[in-house]
Amino acid sequence: MAPTRVEERESWRHAVVLVADVGLVAVAVFGIIALALDRWSPQTLDYLTHEDGWVENFQAVFYGVASAAFVLAVRRGDRLRNFWRALLALLFFVTLGEEISWGQRIFGYGTPSEIARNNVQGEFNLHNEAAAQGSVRLLSMAVLLGIFVVVPALARWRPTSWIVRLTRFPVPPIGASLALVVGLLWMLLPRVMGDGARFQLDEVGELFVAAACAAFGLIHLAEYGGRSHSAAAPLTVTAGGSSTRASARARACGR
Repeated sequence: MAPTRVEERESWRHAVVLVADVGLVAVAVFGIIALALDRWSPQTLDYLTHEDGWVENFQAVFYGVASAAFVLAVRRGDRLRNFWRALLALLFFVTLGEEISWGQRIFGYGTPSEIARNNVQGEFNLHNEAAAQGSVRLLSMAVLLGIFVVVPALARWRPTSWIVRLTRFPVPPIGASLALVVGLLWMLLPRVMGDGARFQLDEVGELFVAAACAAFGLIHLAEYGGRSHSAAAPLTVTAGGSSTRASARARACGR
């Protein structure tokens, strides 16, 4: 018997969630490997994290996936949540552009002299501007903590869950939030412990952050994408990656 449209949709959603879970697990495994490389083979870690290397390329892929997922999740009849989806898609697209210096090395165009003079890497981007680098980093961390830590906390604490219900802001899954926090710790701990900025560890931390954004987008797409406004309840993704029908309480929290 041929699968019904509902069964096909459920299968597609499970596949999207699986891709998100595999991405998070793969990055976690790489994080363990990176710790070993930093201790016993730093030159290998240098190779993997150098400019336009494997780690930076995967960061770009993850941000591209995150942006595309939120675009695809837009649906009719949900204007407020669509606004947030569009804003998140734009945020991750801009981050992608910044990561690849807006295609500078892909398309081979040079950096205008005025920008090159003030950019610590001589590239066509904002986040490496000498005057703005620290401010951009702090602002980025504040925005990410707001999305991945504050929003889930508000949604899951009953006295504040009404805020998420009212604003209809998409709620990141716990796995993505954990990956985000781990990524920030990769960047912060060396500084706190007196080692200063470590480019290689920063790149690994940024990979965790990018994977968290991709998982957020993919799981939101799996929960809400490809349905009309009157369709059945969205899926709730468990910590292990499996999915079940959302309860009324989960929907009340904006999931």
